[in-house]
Amino acid sequence: MQIPQNLLQYRVFQGRWIAESAEGSLRVLLIVALGLAAFAYRSFGRPLDGSAWDVHVRRQALFALGHKDTLIFDRGRFSSMSKTGEGFKPSGYDAQAEKAGSVATWQAESSGQDGSLLEWNGQVDGDRMRGTLVWTRKDGTSKAYSFSGRRRA
Repeated sequence: MQIPQNLLQYRVFQGRWIAESAEGSLRVLLIVALGLAAFAYRSFGRPLDGSAWDVHVRRQALFALGHKDTLIFDRGRFSSMSKTGEGFKPSGYDAQAEKAGSVATWQAESSGQDGSLLEWNGQVDGDRMRGTLVWTRKDGTSKAYSFSGRRRA
C-alpha cells in the first residue's frame, strides 16, 4: 500500500486511503461552531435573562388608567404575566447591551390566540425600565401603551 504525500487530505477507511477535502471539513467545522455559538447566545447570553420587572402599564390616551404587570426574561424568552393570562404566548426577545451592562434596549412580539399582536419595545437603565407597547388586534385596530417600572428584588 502506497502512502500519499499529503496526509492532511487523505484518511484511512476500511484499510484504504480515501481522499478527503480539507476545505470541506473546515466548512463543516465552521458551521457546527457557529450553530453552537448561536444556540449558546439564545439560551444563555442575553443581557436581561434571569430578570423580572414590576411595571405600570398605561394607555397613551387622555384620562387613561393603568394596570400593574410583571415582565419576565428567562432563557431567551419574554413573557408578560397579565398578557399571558389573556392568551398571549411567551416569545423570544432581542436585546442589545449599550454600556457595560447597565443600559440595554429590547424588543419582543407576542401573538395572541385571537390573532392579535403585542409589540414591546423597552429600555433598561440600571434597575429601571421604560418603554412602549402596541396592541394590534386582528381587525387592524391598535392601541398604544407606555410602561415603566423597576427590577423585582
